[in-house]
Amino acid sequence: MSLKRDEYEPYHRIGKVLGKLLSEESKRIRPRDKLIEICERIENRIIEEGFFPAFPVNISINEVAAHYTSPPDDIREVPEASIVKLDVGIRINGYIVDAARTLVFDDKLQKLADAAQSCLEAAERVMKPGVNLQQVGQTIYDEARRWGFKTIANLSGHKIDRYKLHAGVGVPNVPIPVDYKLKVGDIFAVEPFLTFSNVPGVAKPSKEVYIYSLRKKIRSLSKVQEKIIFLAESRFRKLPFAERWLVKSIGRRVSEELSFLTRKGALTSYPVLIEAKKGFVSQAEDTFLITEEGALPLTRI
Repeated sequence: MSLKRDEYEPYHRIGKVLGKLLSEESKRIRPRDKLIEICERIENRIIEEGFFPAFPVNISINEVAAHYTSPPDDIREVPEASIVKLDVGIRINGYIVDAARTLVFDDKLQKLADAAQSCLEAAERVMKPGVNLQQVGQTIYDEARRWGFKTIANLSGHKIDRYKLHAGVGVPNVPIPVDYKLKVGDIFAVEPFLTFSNVPGVAKPSKEVYIYSLRKKIRSLSKVQEKIIFLAESRFRKLPFAERWLVKSIGRRVSEELSFLTRKGALTSYPVLIEAKKGFVSQAEDTFLITEEGALPLTRI
């Protein structure tokens, strides 16, 4: 559903905070920084600002396209000569803004990052009321090719509703049919993912899983499992949450319980996604409010 004008204000407020946070953290992060310290620092900053993370901070490195957040006791660091995608979401009262930046620690990869940003800006220019999302996908795809790269075909942006990070309508990064025309009051996160032209441009799930969300309630659970379901619904509001967020409440064996609840269909899991041939990936993302004049980026500062 589309927003009414009196619902615009929370998005502007959240977007301003997220834009400032991403700008500051993008300058702060350096090679050899511990990933878990980055994730927890940003999540704590969001809470200190009076908001909540809409999902665990994603910090995806090199060929990892999406869905990496630190597990408990993560020892990984930002590598030298790497490309890093920092994807962050903020929520308050169900209003969500989602954005990402690509950090480059190897000059040879700067063009890949710049191309993703150019694709995002090209999408912004065509996003107006009445425009079909297929045209947005075509625009992103064509811009990536103009730079000499290709888009990740099976990753897309998404419509956002209250308490729904993915509200059932995708924004493709390739020219595929989409039966949706933009309307005034729509909120869409647009996120081009780019890689090199000599690899498949397809993201495949790995065996690593550190992010989950509530899918449905089921019966005949242990007390620990019931507590996980309770937290997923009440504290995380059915939005994605991190395994490490549960360690203090559940204990170190939480990964076993999460795996069990996923197999039983109570939780949805989000495996870490890797480019099929390990091609390096860049990402640019902003959340846009569709107005009568066009697309308004919410995190640009």
